[in-house]
Amino acid sequence: MRSTREDGCRILAAALVLGAATALAAPAVAARHHAPSRPDLVISKGAVGASGTALSGSVVVRNRGRAARASAASLTIRVHAQRVVLKRLAVPALRRSESRTLKIAAVVPAGLPAGSRTLRVCADSRSRIRERSESNNCRSVGTLVIPAGKPVPTPDPDPKPKPPPPKTPPRSSSPAT
Repeated sequence: MRSTREDGCRILAAALVLGAATALAAPAVAARHHAPSRPDLVISKGAVGASGTALSGSVVVRNRGRAARASAASLTIRVHAQRVVLKRLAVPALRRSESRTLKIAAVVPAGLPAGSRTLRVCADSRSRIRERSESNNCRSVGTLVIPAGKPVPTPDPDPKPKPPPPKTPPRSSSPAT
């Protein structure tokens, strides 16, 4: 038969082992609940539409990480495997969990080839902020359709009205005396 002293030692040893295991697991659990160590800018929602040569809409930039300094976002399309920037947007500094709605107004550039193009907005488009994740910065926000055989018109570079031509005095039909 075991003594009470042996049972007490075993209980104490089990408590020490359980306490040590809990102490080792606590930092891993706590790390998941702490604030992220870097900013994380994302486009949380948005929509951009086209009417003739004008693009308009809005997007929401959200910071899912620590505070982020001011940056830039870009509205782009892909043409011949290259990104074409249609508009750059200023994004103010954002605190943790803060978001900002950005209004978009842009003109469709002339000379784009016919076809359907996805409009995409990317936060921190110039990669100036070191983020927790760089792979979640972009979002599709609409489609731009450029019809075949009808080039996008260019705006008149001289919007001033042209003066009317000078009036000439009417000729008289009576003979000269």
